[in-house]
Amino acid sequence: LTSASDDSAPHFDAMVARLVDRNDHVAQEAEEAIAAMGAPGAVCFARRLGSPSVELRCLCALALARMGELALPHLDSLVDRLQDSELAVQETAARALAPPPCGIEWGIAAVASASVAATVARRLECFGQSDAMARRRVEEVLAKLGPDGWLAFMPHLESSPRPCVRRHAANALGRICPAAAAAESHLRAAVQLEQRAARAKVAAALGGRLARDGDQAVRRAAAEALGRLGGGLSTRAAEACRLVPHPDVQGLAQRLLARRPASAWARSDAGVGAEARASEDILDQLHCIRQKCADRQEALTAAWDTTRTEGVALFKPRPFGLLSSPGSEQVAVAA
Repeated sequence: LTSASDDSAPHFDAMVARLVDRNDHVAQEAEEAIAAMGAPGAVCFARRLGSPSVELRCLCALALARMGELALPHLDSLVDRLQDSELAVQETAARALAPPPCGIEWGIAAVASASVAATVARRLECFGQSDAMARRRVEEVLAKLGPDGWLAFMPHLESSPRPCVRRHAANALGRICPAAAAAESHLRAAVQLEQRAARAKVAAALGGRLARDGDQAVRRAAAEALGRLGGGLSTRAAEACRLVPHPDVQGLAQRLLARRPASAWARSDAGVGAEARASEDILDQLHCIRQKCADRQEALTAAWDTTRTEGVALFKPRPFGLLSSPGSEQVAVAA
């Protein structure tokens, strides 16, 4: 069948049925045989993405993604499975669209990451308020695609006619970029530089939405995303937005600057002086507390000494068998 792809076309259904065979070896051989046919095999997998069988849809999604460039004409069909009625198929489609494990060179995302990101991000324009789960899947896929996924949000953030799409794009970038920055130290130097360049573009786009967007919810989402992004990029964007002659933009920028990390603020002269004054106040308070404790300790010690002296005098032992009566001391001495 593999050597004669044209003649084997009528037998595709029988071969696809073997993908869910109980014998794992048979199922693997069936997948490899269909994939070896090239473009006709990719068409076969893509058509079965709408199968009534949940298991078959999952297997075809993974098999299609493993075909790399041959799967690009069917990328839309694969992205459609992110909105599948079955959660298992949604998760499988997201895993198929994400990059393969490190060191593996096959997979649709390994050969065309930017194309996958752009196709997935376009679905943001189709989602409504009830498609929160599908929107989350899109965000997960784009987050795993790295800088290509971040930049795929940019056209929708900057030029989407729907304010809800711009707002969702800003919120997603505010979640994705800081999480990637936290894990950046474990990446290669070249990848770190690529991510920093992408974050600079994201910060500039978010600053533009904060300064120019006509929807208040989008401006607030952009400000929140810049606040999560942090660093000098968000600070410069906020300082630029503070000059925009719009009260809401100026207020959001001012609040954003007020939430800067303490380390950046403490490097200024005002920050150093405020830290010194705070330290002196704390030391004065500690000194007063110690002095009060010392005075209290002295008072307690004096009270204890007085009580002990009185107790010793009260319970002082007397000679056995003698009554405390006048003249008893002389009797005791005579005895």
